Amino acid sequence: MGEIRRYGNILVYPAQGRLIFATDFHGQLADFRRVVARFRKRMARGEDLYLLFAGDFVHGPRSNQIRGWLKADDSPTILRELEALLEEFPDRVQSLLGNHEHGHLGGPKTQKFYRGIEDDVTALEERLGASRTAEIRALFSSFALVALTPCGVMFSHAAPGVSEATLSDIAAARLDRAERPVMELLWPRVVSSPERLDATFAIMKFGGVTPRIAVYGHDVVPTGIDRNSYRQVVISTSFAIPDRHKLLLELDLSRQYEDTLDFREGVELVHLYPEKALGRPLPV
Repeated sequence: MGEIRRYGNILVYPAQGRLIFATDFHGQLADFRRVVARFRKRMARGEDLYLLFAGDFVHGPRSNQIRGWLKADDSPTILRELEALLEEFPDRVQSLLGNHEHGHLGGPKTQKFYRGIEDDVTALEERLGASRTAEIRALFSSFALVALTPCGVMFSHAAPGVSEATLSDIAAARLDRAERPVMELLWPRVVSSPERLDATFAIMKFGGVTPRIAVYGHDVVPTGIDRNSYRQVVISTSFAIPDRHKLLLELDLSRQYEDTLDFREGVELVHLYPEKALGRPLPV
């Protein structure tokens, strides 16, 4: 079994095993538990398995916004269960920082659900209280910014449109500030040009690892996947989409992925609720 290496804000995965990537829960507890149960079951079978989250565990809808695909916000419970999971599987479970967690560390305070009232960060911290807020800030400070794999895939919370930074800048970036390389990994919805994506991949080369595909969450994709190009793809696992479209990405770390069309339904692209997705092919 391989070992995840960490260099500051950067995770580097081994060239063996399988990696599950899940995105953006925003307080949707049932989806989080479904992912964790899948991971635990397979670990109990002895699989060489890793679980990587994209961040944005927190900040769900207010009570008067719950409808359709928006379920009650149970961010506090998710955080407690996440802490327990990280403690149980410290070498197997990791998370990237999302822009919503960053708001608790010193980044912009989001107003996804509390616009015009206060902000998402203040609302959650008032709900948690001072002592628990300090604990979750420590948790969020432990999250990474980027994950690299020898199979050619890099992971970030949002589209990695890094422009003027080195790998060392990203590794050493302060998470308690709104520094440019941090913001460029937490907020963009798509990399704006092939040239900028090429530049990002060049920056992210590390120890023989050369990214060819960028995978991230951050945006809501109603169909569960959006191949913005052959080299960048958005995965939606939970928040604000129908159960039948919620997706996980699962990679074989020992193979090579050349472009996003190498991600196959039922192999790399896995439905979170397969019993609800029967007969519903994924968009190409």
